[in-house]
Amino acid sequence: MRITKVSHSCLFIEKGDTKILIDPGNWSPEAEDYISKATYVIITHQHQDHLKKEVLHNIDAEIICNQEVASIISDLKTTIIKDGEEKTLGEIILKGYESHHLPIHPEIPVVRNT
Repeated sequence: MRITKVSHSCLFIEKGDTKILIDPGNWSPEAEDYISKATYVIITHQHQDHLKKEVLHNIDAEIICNQEVASIISDLKTTIIKDGEEKTLGEIILKGYESHHLPIHPEIPVVRNT
């Protein structure tokens, strides 16, 4: 398995033919270099540093996220993962662990991570 830190919160994981891009957000412009290689894209939560909707259009990868993210990108096909649920992504098993994002500022709502 090879794990590459793309930038900020974005990672690219490779194992055999399975290629996973995690959190290609606004603070990770380099993610655009990896998105066409990905077989799966995982978005952990809705903050802009983890989610840049524009890069998700016209990709072949399966998008995996929680319900909150899916509602934001509702014009795209997504696979929802829930707390405790497992999904097999090629050669990798993904398990959802839900928690609330730590508070950032009193005026910014706390969101769910999965």
